[in-house]
Amino acid sequence: MHNYPADAYAQSNMVVVRQVRMALPEGWRFTTKNDNDPKEILFRIKDTGSDTVMGALRYNSFDFPVAVSRAAPLYADKTMGEFSDREIAKTEIDGRESYVIQGTWKDEKQRASALIQQGQRGISEITLAADMGYFAREPNVAYTIFNSYQYIAGMNFPARAVGKESVEKKHSKIDFIFQYGGKNYRLEVYRTTQHSKVADIRKLHEEPEIRRALDTYFYFNR
Repeated sequence: MHNYPADAYAQSNMVVVRQVRMALPEGWRFTTKNDNDPKEILFRIKDTGSDTVMGALRYNSFDFPVAVSRAAPLYADKTMGEFSDREIAKTEIDGRESYVIQGTWKDEKQRASALIQQGQRGISEITLAADMGYFAREPNVAYTIFNSYQYIAGMNFPARAVGKESVEKKHSKIDFIFQYGGKNYRLEVYRTTQHSKVADIRKLHEEPEIRRALDTYFYFNR
């Protein structure tokens, strides 16, 4: 995996969800999951529009300690049991023990999945499905996408802020201005005060609901 750095992807097309960063080639898209998708899927992945490659990021949480080394062969048997040319390769992604599982479905589709240990009770799964021959022609694409995975929880940014509270409109708002990766960003934090009042607007970002939103849903996609 060291041969497939994801720096270029991360600079142009990156997303953070549930404290996990991923990046895609420029022009590819992160899309919201479908209504009938299981809750474990965090978002879907699509290519530039040719529908040659599609995929998803899934976070699997367990009520007991789990090891990706034991989960990988079970995953291969359960989800890719009818695939031919199956391969399981041990690797390291984001400094974590990981496994890449690949196979072919009826000479029609190829599938590649990366399983990454995330804590003692979690496994992140990145799955890509492609037209036959794609991974052979473009092996760097799948591996670079897998290698873009990074757990970046707890990042802090020094920022300047401008805020106001409108009694008439019953809301409070703060605009945070900060830099990341050499670019300027503006983040707007907004909440209604219809049923509650902010005692100190300078501490709006410290309120539990705002804090949870920043920690869970704040992401870059530029």
